Amino acid sequence: PFGGEKMKEYAIYLFDFDGTLFDTKLSLRKVWKDAFAAIGEKVTDEQCDHYMHQNLFQTLDERNVKKEDYPAFGAALTASIDDPGTVAQNVPFPETKAVLDSLRAKGKRIGIVSGNSVHHIQLVLAHWGYSGIADVLMGCDVYEHGKPSPEPLLFALRNLGEAPSPTVVYVGDSLQDIEAADAAGIESFLIDREEEHPDFPRPRLKGLAELLS
Repeated sequence: PFGGEKMKEYAIYLFDFDGTLFDTKLSLRKVWKDAFAAIGEKVTDEQCDHYMHQNLFQTLDERNVKKEDYPAFGAALTASIDDPGTVAQNVPFPETKAVLDSLRAKGKRIGIVSGNSVHHIQLVLAHWGYSGIADVLMGCDVYEHGKPSPEPLLFALRNLGEAPSPTVVYVGDSLQDIEAADAAGIESFLIDREEEHPDFPRPRLKGLAELLS
């Protein structure tokens, strides 16, 4: 991504979860469909893919979901996402474990900062034998304002006893991840495996392995 330049090393690597460390597209399509079905609505695969890149309340607002339907929607979403069959559909990208292990071997600190819940992330990590791979997990059951607010990232850094600095980077697959990092005052990289953001004005990564190049 840098025309042959060596990749900068950071002291702290914060990662988004869905679409960045794990391929969760199939599982999240099922989750969105189950949640909307609980309030009598249908959604397409394409709509689900769109909702994956924004926080829950943005999706609810965009769909004009009534507040009285929030409990039924939330209950169906939680039941679907934490179902063992759904958990098993979350698959790590081929390079995920090697990259995280390499960063750990170099003494880097690792965090996962996601729009998903800490509970769900723990279930997925445990399923793949990845428990303990991160120094901090930050999810929607911890913070109040989701990305693009900087709050999740700032909470993660506070949990690590750190402040925003040029030694911290956030790696994510959506433009909201980049907005959140900018607002938090830390550096960031956009993972763009499928060339969805050709006009993005900064360097993009095709995969996590490029962090080690």
